[in-house]
Amino acid sequence: MLRAINTLSRAQIRKLLIKSTAIFCITVFVGYGLFVSRNLIKGPELYIASPENGISTTSPYIHVTGNILRVKELTLNNRPITVSLDGNFSETIILFPGYNVFVFNATDKFNRTINRQLEVVRLNK
Repeated sequence: MLRAINTLSRAQIRKLLIKSTAIFCITVFVGYGLFVSRNLIKGPELYIASPENGISTTSPYIHVTGNILRVKELTLNNRPITVSLDGNFSETIILFPGYNVFVFNATDKFNRTINRQLEVVRLNK
């Protein structure tokens, strides 16, 4: 290998170094760009921490808490929900007797939307 390098002229070595450096820099920039944008590529995320889906309760209301990531707007049955700066939300919801369905929609800045459905049954005392 060293003999092959010794037979190259200075101009050929210079071209080889320039091409190698360019390829390395492009690879680093593309890799870094993908690393930084990985969360944008994932899209919005919505977690409902409590209550569990499908619970039964005798209470006339429930307190829903959760967290969102990479979300521009969060709605509950098409009504906007206030979200803290760290992505946490908390909402108290009145329950009707019987079966209740609540639909959470989270939309990111690219208008990608995810839905989570919360089903709660209010039992009569």
